[in-house]
Amino acid sequence: MNDRSGGGQRPFGAEGVPEDARTRPPGQTGPAGTPLEETPANAKKIRQLRQALSEILAKALQRGFFGIAGLEFNVQDGTIQEVRQRVERVER
Repeated sequence: MNDRSGGGQRPFGAEGVPEDARTRPPGQTGPAGTPLEETPANAKKIRQLRQALSEILAKALQRGFFGIAGLEFNVQDGTIQEVRQRVERVER
């Protein structure tokens, strides 16, 4: 059975990066020892994620909206590959 209580999640800092990102073991870095959150590819995708979240919030957080809003991203080997967003409105 899956435990979705969130008890095992790591705390996140103000930048949305796990607070323990600086203390990762060796091998958790990109080219030239750059933390994976700071590689050029991930930095670009993180900007896309933040922009997508802003767009979703603008659409969903208004009176009269009933539905589902979602933000999803695919990761391969520590690199964000795709960002997906969706907003589904329920007609009442």
